[in-house]
Amino acid sequence: MSGNESLPAALHCRELSRRVSDRFRVELIDWTIKAGAITVLLGPTGSGKSTALELLAGTLPIDSGELLEGSAAERRVE
Repeated sequence: MSGNESLPAALHCRELSRRVSDRFRVELIDWTIKAGAITVLLGPTGSGKSTALELLAGTLPIDSGELLEGSAAERRVE
């Protein structure tokens, strides 16, 4: 246990994806970011970390899936 279970959800993504090229797709499957928690995104160069952050920030359009924020994310996570 990380101790973050009692923190409210700030963002929740469900089957979120974005096609970057014919050969590469960024997918975030059922990922919850808790408010006030420290979250780390790790991966090798070119693995889609920046694209994932842009999807979460709303600066890139989402091809499919859901991105819920605030109280909507809290209801979804329960």
